[in-house]
Formats: sequence, structure tokens, C-alpha cells
Amino acid sequence: MARKATKADRISDDMLPEFLQYCMVNGKMDRAEAADARAMFKKKKVEEKVDLSRVKQMKGGRYYIHIGKKLADEVGKEMFAAATEEQLIDQLYEAFFGESKLTLREAYGRWQRYRADIGTSPKTQKENANDWNRFLDKSELADKPVVKITVLDIKDFFMVMTKDYAVTWKKLSNVRGMLNGIMIRCVELGLIDNNPVMNVDYSRIKRRCRPVQDTRSDYTVEEKKAILEYLRSSNNPYDLAARFAFNVFLRVGELIAIKYKDIYDGFVHINRSTRREQDVSFDKNGQIRFGRINYRTEDRMKGNTEAGFHVVPLNREALEVVELTHALYPDSEFLFNNKGHQLEAGTINRHIRRACEAVGVTYRPSHQIRFTNAALLYDAGVPVEQISPMLGHSNTATTLHYIRKKKPTEATSQIVRDVLTA
Repeated sequence: MARKATKADRISDDMLPEFLQYCMVNGKMDRAEAADARAMFKKKKVEEKVDLSRVKQMKGGRYYIHIGKKLADEVGKEMFAAATEEQLIDQLYEAFFGESKLTLREAYGRWQRYRADIGTSPKTQKENANDWNRFLDKSELADKPVVKITVLDIKDFFMVMTKDYAVTWKKLSNVRGMLNGIMIRCVELGLIDNNPVMNVDYSRIKRRCRPVQDTRSDYTVEEKKAILEYLRSSNNPYDLAARFAFNVFLRVGELIAIKYKDIYDGFVHINRSTRREQDVSFDKNGQIRFGRINYRTEDRMKGNTEAGFHVVPLNREALEVVELTHALYPDSEFLFNNKGHQLEAGTINRHIRRACEAVGVTYRPSHQIRFTNAALLYDAGVPVEQISPMLGHSNTATTLHYIRKKKPTEATSQIVRDVLTA
């Protein structure tokens, strides 16, 4: 039994209940053993705060201890008493370490560990960690017990965050989403009954956010022609992949995951994507740490919905690139590879940048090519309802975000002038 208690001592405090549950489910210990391990753990934690050698027994058999004025200021009372010594330790543990003491910082750590367990993208976790460190880590809210956080606390936090138009609405929404996720998890664990993040009126807060003008720009037709002319002089596999990208509108993860068998009847059938993965761990203080980056190709798309699987027609130049790559590596499974190894997304973007610099064009990453080609189709009269499935979008609203048509075309402008002329 001592060995099991030692193992429990090595895990983080807030992971003990989950650890004991795991051991019971997997036959590592029965309920009585788990109870003994939990009792030993609680005693060890209480001894970090209180000298248990000072516990005394009354004539009637009850156990009691005076913890001193300094500790009493921390927990609200000086004397603790109970029928048994174990119950006394339970009282002390709850007073110093119970769920009512769980801070938002600790809840954030639990939430991040939970998301790592269920397979949340490390990229998303890293973005949340960056937002936590930037906005919440040094805030008063971080060290406030979750059970005491009110709607007013959340509102005041966001009012400070938006002082002097310091952040955009998108950034605030990211932080709000993180807080919402933490609080939802606390509700699920039974720590709180209601999620205060959901009850804040954000209308006034939104007006305090810095407006953002979309400064992104697509490649022009002339720029595309110049870049493609440069790329046509090279049979480097990365240049060929970049050339292919300018003739379709694929995510770069989809592009490098294409196999030769996916191309037939003049179409490329997008059935998989290569995703970036990163090792996630937690230090002894519960802080999230990110390690080595790996890549994995999976038969699922962004969003993991059926709408993600799509078919894209290939023009003459795209089919020519397929023939060239197949001639270079006829035995390779993947269309774009270098000596049998899949290409890397970042390296493709570096080759696009090099081509842009060579012809004097402002560089935009591969995802901007997707925007560019979607807008070109729309301008040519292709209905947005037909563009959406080719992009792998489940709805046209996302596609319209790509197209970003704020100014009417000249043809539409002329129609407006003619119709509204009396």
C-alpha cells in the first residue's frame, strides 16, 4: 500500500481524483485502497501548512487543533475540531486546499490538461497559452477563487482589457472563448452552478475595441502570370508544388497530402490533409509546455466534417505539373515529394516568397492564393454556392469571407445607376 501512496504523491494535486479513479477502473486498487491513498495524500498536504503534532484530544474523545492567528487569517478560523483525527485532517484540507479555494489560474491548468487528453490541437492550446500569459496571468482575476468570480468581475476585466482601444474585437473574442471554456469545464466538474462569462453584456465592451481595416490583398492576374512564368523554368519539387497551388485553391496541408491515385478524370479528389502536431506536457507547477513538432497525414479534413472532402477541376497547367512530378518520382505514393519524402508546408511558402522576390511581387503566403483564386472565380460569374464545396467549406458565409467583396463590380455599379435613374 505504501508504494501506491508514493505514486500518488508524485502526481499534481488536482490530478489525484482522476488518478485514483483511473486506478480503480483499471484494477490497480480497490475502493478501500484508494480511500487510504487519498487520506495519506491529504495528510501530506495539510502538513505543508499545519504542524499536526499539535493535535490534541478532549476528554470527550474529540480531536482539535489551534492553527494560530496567521493561518486563521488565511482560512477564516483558528480552531478545528472533529470526532476523529481523519475527519479533522479532512476539515483542514478543505480549509486550505478544497475546491472552494480553486483559483482561475488553477482551473486554467486543469482545462489545458483536459484538452490535451481529449486531443485538442496543440496549435490552439499554444494560442490560448499566449493569450493567458498576455492578458490574464498578472491580472487580479487569475488568483481569485472560481466560486467567487461574478459577472461584474468578468465585465471589469474586459473593460480594463479594452482601455484606450488596446485590442481588437477578434482578440477579445479569443480571450472570451478561453474564459468560457474554463468556466464550462468548472460547471461540468460541479465546481460552480453557472458560467458568468455567458451573462456579460458585451455590446458596450465591443464598442471599446479597436476597429480593424482588412489590409490583406490578393494576387492580381498580372502578378500570378509573372510568378508562374518564373516557376515554369524550374523542375524543383517545391517550385512545382507552388506552381500547382497557383492553379487550384487548396489548403497547403491538402496540397502536400495529394496522392497520385487522387487524380483522375481531370479532377483532384481531396480526401486527406497533413496536419502539424506538437508534443504537449506540463511542468510540476502545472504550466503547459510545448515540445517537438511533428507532421501526420490523416484521412480527414479541417473541421472534420463531410463537407471538407471536395473535388477540384484541374486546368491544363495543373495536369502538366502532375505529369512532371510523376516523371521525377514515378514510384512515390504522394504527388509532391522530394526523394520519396513528403514536402513541408513551410518550405513551399519559402519557395513562393523566393519567386515573388525574383519577379518583384509582394509576397503573400499560400493561403492567400486560395483567397485569390476564389475571388477570381466569383468575379468570372461562378455562383458562390458552387465555389464553397470546391473550397471545402460547409457554408457560403465562410466563402464570402474569402472573397471579401465590399465594393460592387463595375457591371453592378452600372446596373445600380441605370435602375435608380428616374
